[in-house]
Amino acid sequence: MTQPEDSAPAAEGTAGDPDDDLYAEAASLLAPGEATYRGVVLHTTMAQHAEQAMNKLMRAAGDRITEHVADAETYVYAGEDDERFGVGQFQGRRLADDEPIWECQQLLREGTFDLVFYWNADRVAADSSGAEGASDPEAVHEVIVADLADLDADVVPVTEDGAISLR
Repeated sequence: MTQPEDSAPAAEGTAGDPDDDLYAEAASLLAPGEATYRGVVLHTTMAQHAEQAMNKLMRAAGDRITEHVADAETYVYAGEDDERFGVGQFQGRRLADDEPIWECQQLLREGTFDLVFYWNADRVAADSSGAEGASDPEAVHEVIVADLADLDADVVPVTEDGAISLR
């Protein structure tokens, strides 16, 4: 489910939202570099004891992102044996070549989980096999956000400029 209009986050720079720090951190992960990245924050009501349900949500969201970004079989890499990964950091990797498709950080904030997903938006044009709007990362971002809307979480789209208002 998406956030209701009256509680949609304002664009970056609006003071007072307790999630501003989270959106700013998510935006910093998407900062311009060699590739263009897009992402979403999924706010859940799942407490720490619901870790299994939260992992199911992560997999469902990752599968939906993969459908639009790479349309490939993937597996979830936890990185527990990789010093470059932190606790609660996961990647959806393509089975055929181990290439990362999406990344997720599971954050326990104020007693509930938030999931921060991001993916290489430049890959969309190369991997989406002619889907309508496939060459436009912004259009694909909108489609992914809409596709995640029925999950048990409030979906907030994020770009390198910050959170995007859903109003």
